[in-house]
Amino acid sequence: MLQKPDPILFYNENTLFEDELADNGSSEITIKTRVMPSCAFSLMRFFLRVDGILFRIYETRIFIDFTKNYVIREFTHKELSYNAVVEKLGEENMSKVRDPQAVSEVLDVISKKREKISPQ
Repeated sequence: MLQKPDPILFYNENTLFEDELADNGSSEITIKTRVMPSCAFSLMRFFLRVDGILFRIYETRIFIDFTKNYVIREFTHKELSYNAVVEKLGEENMSKVRDPQAVSEVLDVISKKREKISPQ
């Protein structure tokens, strides 16, 4: 499924919530959706940065194969201290601490759950 080229029929990215935490960091909730002829993906991400303290991400991914009678949902919790993230990204890349995707790649996975959801 992931190997074959499938044209993207629809793509959308929306920020549902964003706050600068009184200049002490940031938090945001975003959702990305991509629809192809044979399937659809959706990613909802909560990103939290508390300056000098920690980074935390909660992600829910949903995959729908239109030829199957179920949906796959994956929930991931990632977290790491602020200093550990800065060390992994490198002092020269401090601008990356504002990029949820870059931070997500270096955080430790605290928990991950995948489930198959079928109609009753």
